[in-house]
Amino acid sequence: MTTISSILPYLYLGMMVAAGWRLFIVRWSRALKIASGVVLVTVAPLLFIIPPLLHPERPFAGLLLATGIGMLAAGATCLLGGMAGAWLRQRSRKA
Repeated sequence: MTTISSILPYLYLGMMVAAGWRLFIVRWSRALKIASGVVLVTVAPLLFIIPPLLHPERPFAGLLLATGIGMLAAGATCLLGGMAGAWLRQRSRKA
């Protein structure tokens, strides 16, 4: 049976792909795009990274830290993947 906890990781990664696609299309300066991309990718993983950094002696602190770092890496990869997809689509339309 599918539960919300099994759907959330895929929803997060799908949102990062969509955000990367949208960030590539929007007409902002490159610095603003990078800043908003960093904020989008880091907010959710920080909820898993900050508690074990504040209290490393608690049980499962290492697991929480690893989960947060994994989410950060996967979110950044999906954001860049969305940007690459938008770039490839734009490039094929120009030719």
